[in-house]
Amino acid sequence: METDTFEAVVAPRIILSDRVIREDGTGKLSLIGCFDAFISQDFPFQSVPFFASVAITNITGFPKQLNIVLRIETPEGHVVASSQVQLTKKPDAPQIPRHGVIDVIFPFATVRFDSPGVFDLVCLVSNEVIAKRQFEVKPLTSSPQQT
Repeated sequence: METDTFEAVVAPRIILSDRVIREDGTGKLSLIGCFDAFISQDFPFQSVPFFASVAITNITGFPKQLNIVLRIETPEGHVVASSQVQLTKKPDAPQIPRHGVIDVIFPFATVRFDSPGVFDLVCLVSNEVIAKRQFEVKPLTSSPQQT
């Protein structure tokens, strides 16, 4: 019999996008405007609203509630922004198999980046880090003049 454990929970994918649409019925996601970096002419830079889509798998014994947090951190570990999702299991919901995937969408309102650099997206399930990925905030460089 499976028990509630989060030791092996993993997030094999974290994707940033401008918009996310979840299809009624199937639950399929459409990610619109996927990106790996923010580019700004000026700093500090205030982003437009965006989303982070995280695939979570390897959950054994889904509890009644599952707290999932996605943080944006500096390399030193300073939290720049965070978004939290509380998943609640419906009483009549079937058990999710260990290989099943839960797609969790994290909305971010505007986020302030004081300077260019590499930032970490850190995903936590029940306060345990399950995944990290990096993204860059870059200054706009002038493009070569066309003749």
